[in-house]
Amino acid sequence: SIDNQTPVRASTNWQIAAALGAGMHISRSLTLQFEPTYRSYLRPVYQHHRSSPYSIGLKAGLLYRF
Repeated sequence: SIDNQTPVRASTNWQIAAALGAGMHISRSLTLQFEPTYRSYLRPVYQHHRSSPYSIGLKAGLLYRF
């Protein structure tokens, strides 16, 4: 016999996100920008999990003005 191993269907998921952007001028035309982010999910995507997942990230980039 074949076992059904498909995952449980995902449901709608609400989340709260916050970010804080900052920049540091390296020269007159070049800026280093970074943005730490935090995201908290109000309920898990798969309903059989009971934890409250979250994520922490960091975005970074260079801004050059012509």
